[in-house]
Amino acid sequence: MRIPPLTNRYILFAIGYGVLILGWLTPEESTVWVVGMLGWGLAYLLAGLFIRQRWGGRKLRDRIWIPLAIMLGAIIGLAAAGLTFLLMLMKNVQHSHLVLDFSNEITLGILERAPLWAATGLFANLAFVLIYLTVRRREWDDETDGRTWHRPDYHRMVE
Repeated sequence: MRIPPLTNRYILFAIGYGVLILGWLTPEESTVWVVGMLGWGLAYLLAGLFIRQRWGGRKLRDRIWIPLAIMLGAIIGLAAAGLTFLLMLMKNVQHSHLVLDFSNEITLGILERAPLWAATGLFANLAFVLIYLTVRRREWDDETDGRTWHRPDYHRMVE
């Protein structure tokens, strides 16, 4: 399977996500799950930008996808924790009230839970890749009328 190259559409999506984050920074909003989702989205977006820019267009074997998904998912999970912390910090610094939008306990609690975020990223990315490979396998089975063997002498091997 080929890694998709970096396209203008993906770059425009990244710019739109940046505008979304800037829109989130302006109002007085301190919901933790919103900043968590923004951090996860930013981590996946940055990972996609890096991978597409560096290795876009290259072909990878199917057997490497699962170990790659495990490793990449853990890295994305750690990055999501760090990016969520930075987003919270940016909002606190930008508004600079006497009462912070996100208290120190909440912001440091995100960093304390970074190993859990890494495990969550690992399992989420593994699930995405397994679902993708399963759907791809079904499409391949539909193309071959359900035959899983392409050897012309397969019926002789069974008898």
